[in-house]
Amino acid sequence: MSSDTESPIFRRRESRRDSTLSQITGGSGANQNLQVLNDRKVLLLYASGATAAEGELNENHMTVVKGRLEQRMKHISFLCDLEYTQYHNQDGCLTTPVSEYGRRTVYKVMELDQITNSRQTSYSDIRHIAEIIKENYEKFSAFVILSGIATITYLGTNLSFMLENLQKTVVITGSLIPLSFMRNDAFQNILDSLILAGHFLIPEVLIVMDHKAYRANRCRQLKCDSLDCVESPNFPNLVEFGINIDIKWHLVLRRGEQMFSNEESTLELSPQFVTDVIIVKITPFTTVEHIKHIFNTPNLRCCILECYHFGEMPHSQEFYNALLHAQSQQGIILIQISQCIKGQPIKNFKKIMNGIIVQYDITPESALAKIGYLLGKGYNNQEIIEKFPQNLQGETESDKNNILSKLSQKPYKKLQEMNKLAKIWIL
Repeated sequence: MSSDTESPIFRRRESRRDSTLSQITGGSGANQNLQVLNDRKVLLLYASGATAAEGELNENHMTVVKGRLEQRMKHISFLCDLEYTQYHNQDGCLTTPVSEYGRRTVYKVMELDQITNSRQTSYSDIRHIAEIIKENYEKFSAFVILSGIATITYLGTNLSFMLENLQKTVVITGSLIPLSFMRNDAFQNILDSLILAGHFLIPEVLIVMDHKAYRANRCRQLKCDSLDCVESPNFPNLVEFGINIDIKWHLVLRRGEQMFSNEESTLELSPQFVTDVIIVKITPFTTVEHIKHIFNTPNLRCCILECYHFGEMPHSQEFYNALLHAQSQQGIILIQISQCIKGQPIKNFKKIMNGIIVQYDITPESALAKIGYLLGKGYNNQEIIEKFPQNLQGETESDKNNILSKLSQKPYKKLQEMNKLAKIWIL
């Protein structure tokens, strides 16, 4: 062939990955939204609990040594490919072996300055964790938080309201038996969490425990001496880790079309919660004098009453007079929830009765976080009465503004396609 002859043009045949990418982006090339599925970097934050503790299996004899978590994870082959990590170390990150999806998860281990027993967790501790996620939001594709079991549902529920416009996966997990024991639940919970965070885009706060992942603000701790201590009584698990990883995509929160556009979307922290809120369980021993005494608590903004059955109070005019006085004269918001663990929504059930919010299908943890969130937003009492029954973060099955009903399936389908692309990307 002579030198002045044109070189032949080789056309690359469109692969299955290219075809899927084109369908999702509509040919616009919004690759930065999909790249997160290809090269995911996870922040693993050790916040509280005994996951890396050492000593006897007794909270009074166990201690957490700074840096010991990362040291142990480095020497567990399924959590860290040590040889690969040594040669491809990125900013002190660890790297897992290749998963069943043909990809590795790169993750950075970070520890809080003080790892405490989770029973010491306060609102400020939860806020601090939210701020760490906010500070590192652009650096990492997903987040895994190791927490103690005692307050794991409070942590997850509060974060679900604090992290506004969340469009990345946040997984919270923990263990009853630490990694230092040969037989433990810490290894499997951490592995499941890393796989979930490193391979799938599920834009909400999840709790992973005993081979399942739940929506955090639907969780309760129902057992104190079992590895499946956390459950979601009124909402199905979102993920089940079996022979395959089964994700119920139709239940995942749909955050809207902005997730799939070229526009930058930034995580926002909610305003500081108002914590002048109390929960009171109504029993046959509860008297009107008890209730009045509680209502006289200085600066009290809201009282959540755990009532019988569907959130029902004793039929006593004196009782209701005390409630109405607190509401009208003292400006205290009253919310009645159910003591029952399970309860599905009933059609046409009244959500507001005499200015008192009645919502029996919400957990106490969610009711506490939700009212703190709404008060922190600066809404007045009437606005809160209107907004509280609404489904804000998937925490209830409200008819009004229900994320899981009557909404367009398009965002959900796009989210599912984006996650399917993660398996195609390596081809």
